[in-house]
Amino acid sequence: MNIKELFYQKSSKFDILLITNFFLVLFILLINSFLYFHELGYDAGAHRWYIEVLPFNLPTNLDTREFFSPPLAYIFPSILDSVCDKIVEVNNYFFDCTLFYGKATQLLQVLLFISILLLLLKISQLIEPSNIYYKRSLLMLFTILTVNYKTFAMIRGEPYISFFMFCLLYLIVNSLKNENIFELSNLIKIGVLLGLMALSRQWGFLFFPSIVILLLLIKKKNEQISIKEIFRLLIIIFVVAFIVCGWFYIHLFIDYGSFTTFNREPTSFKFTNQPETFYFGDGSFDFYVFKEPFRIHFRNQLVPVLYSDTWGDYWGYFLYNYPYLKSHPSLKDNTPAMAAYTGRVNLVSLLPTAILIIGLFSIPTIFYKKLNEFDKIFYIFTSSAVLFIFVGYLWVLIKYPYLENGKFNSKGDIIKATYIIHLLHILPFFGAKLLDVIRKINHRIFHILFFLLTLVFIHNIPSMVTRFAGITN
Repeated sequence: MNIKELFYQKSSKFDILLITNFFLVLFILLINSFLYFHELGYDAGAHRWYIEVLPFNLPTNLDTREFFSPPLAYIFPSILDSVCDKIVEVNNYFFDCTLFYGKATQLLQVLLFISILLLLLKISQLIEPSNIYYKRSLLMLFTILTVNYKTFAMIRGEPYISFFMFCLLYLIVNSLKNENIFELSNLIKIGVLLGLMALSRQWGFLFFPSIVILLLLIKKKNEQISIKEIFRLLIIIFVVAFIVCGWFYIHLFIDYGSFTTFNREPTSFKFTNQPETFYFGDGSFDFYVFKEPFRIHFRNQLVPVLYSDTWGDYWGYFLYNYPYLKSHPSLKDNTPAMAAYTGRVNLVSLLPTAILIIGLFSIPTIFYKKLNEFDKIFYIFTSSAVLFIFVGYLWVLIKYPYLENGKFNSKGDIIKATYIIHLLHILPFFGAKLLDVIRKINHRIFHILFFLLTLVFIHNIPSMVTRFAGITN
């Protein structure tokens, strides 16, 4: 299957909707990579110091507060920075090496995102052969997520988690289709990709348990496979993953006393670590989410913050410049101008959100009996991944509340959609399947929904393009 065929209809003609969607996204990514200063974003200064210490040494907690993060995402920029620094030093002339490695890495992450889209289309071709409607819906629901453009403009590990996850999903789907998933070479590849996910960022570990579910689902389909054999296969996969990433976590244990070292002290796990408003909100959801979805409102409230950060810029690192007003006196406060627009973005994004969430809950349950055996394995496996990622993420939020002087503070700074972007990247499979079920029931309703999604995408394009052009320090 070549790249051209991914954009074909049955008649071997290019599908104009797929092509338009794909190249529009590429254009937006390139704009952001040139306009967005790489040292902005979540803990950007700490990520910079991580890069500066590599490639010959791992940073310590004295070098950067991101010392606990795995190094894979920082290796490329650190090598560029090291080579650039040597050239500048030898030739004794000025060149901004930081800007050089920053832009080069942002362009690399554009390539990662485009690779993810191609893998997405390849997976679509395997699970829904020749179904152009499913493919259109899948690409639309994937690229409509604003958090994509923010995350892939920042230099951090989450883009790599998503990339390796899609490599893994394609490998699994392809090997399931060819019925050779238990070949040693495929088991090793699965282990390597899991290890690379964990070596990108700790969030990658949250995908691991779903592999157990996958093998159990395969066993259910093929009763000749024993539990003992499944256990043996899992050992192979996880030993390979450990070989790839285990050295870093052993380093954390030796130097800091824990495999899960973090830059804040953990508490004993209790749901009361977070206040009731964290789980259920304080009643201000409707008012602020659709009028001014920024960090000054509904602090540490899980659902509205996560929703606003998925579709907009709750923390203010991409669209509105409130966090940088003090450090950049020349900036004009664009919060009032962005408030009304991002509120509308949140409002119209209720449609894709509903499709994604309803799809997640209905495909593995209500429509389960209508799925073929392959689809049953795929959608139960991916829904288990969503469950494990979310539960693991929630565990971190409860385990590591923000404390000041030993007292709870409602900052809620770990509630960021970027941290679970690989979870969000799985949801479009369910939304696209739901739309396809609707299409088979009523073609007209499907076309209305897809048309409305297209309007939402067009309306939300300004939220996908950064407003931080010109900020370089």
